[in-house]
Amino acid sequence: MKLFTPLALSATLLAVPLPALAATLSYGPFTGSHYHEGGNIGPDYAATTALDRTSAFGPSGSGSFSDSVSKTYTGDMGAGRIGTADVTGATNGTLGTYGFSANSVVTTSSTCVVDPTPVEADCLPFIGMQSYILFEFVASADAQMSYSIDWAGGAGDPGISLADYFSFQFQAFNGFAFSSYGLPSYSTNELGDQQTAGTLSGVLDLVGGNAYRFEIGVRAQSQSNGEVGVPALDSGFFTVEASIAAVPLPAGLPLLLGGLSGLVLAGRRRKSLH
Repeated sequence: MKLFTPLALSATLLAVPLPALAATLSYGPFTGSHYHEGGNIGPDYAATTALDRTSAFGPSGSGSFSDSVSKTYTGDMGAGRIGTADVTGATNGTLGTYGFSANSVVTTSSTCVVDPTPVEADCLPFIGMQSYILFEFVASADAQMSYSIDWAGGAGDPGISLADYFSFQFQAFNGFAFSSYGLPSYSTNELGDQQTAGTLSGVLDLVGGNAYRFEIGVRAQSQSNGEVGVPALDSGFFTVEASIAAVPLPAGLPLLLGGLSGLVLAGRRRKSLH
């Protein structure tokens, strides 16, 4: 029977590619919500939103999620002034074995419908709408996560956009609490009447077995400028794409394993000859 020499064995092992460590994601608590806030459209607005202004959604563990909200409020604002406000929100996504994705869009519209007084500035209906998701996950092994985040908000013309924001956090558990990790926290408030947008992308190193938390939200809030029949519009959105790849084995590891195996076999061969 032909025996491999150490050199031949090393060459044989080098010719066989060693796979990278397999890594998967598992998910913990998930929170998702649409929330419309503020507003000054009289009793109709207050009575309705006190009951159902927040809708919660989300999967338990991995899986897909989706939720949508659409509301219209009309009410007396006093002195014969009547205003309307519309809000919509739609969010969906997937928490998968090898990554996650999500997208959300929120819109608001506020309109002065009737204003019998000569001062338009007195008829200023407003309303806000926001979407928000937060979840935790664990990588089964060391991995690199590629991410891409796009967002926009603050289109308030021809009215006034109030306290719009986009924010996110990526955190790691440090043994005591979650703290910022890798991807800096980002928040912008008062985006103003002009459209503001941004894109963030990069790669994060995940440690197998450690817990991570991802949080993101966007809000639009509009207020009429008092012009009868002219809606003030505002909107915001975000999209998230993230995927993991296993951390490859060090380039020199196959050579090291091949050399060690060759030495072991060579030692056994010497013993058999003697």
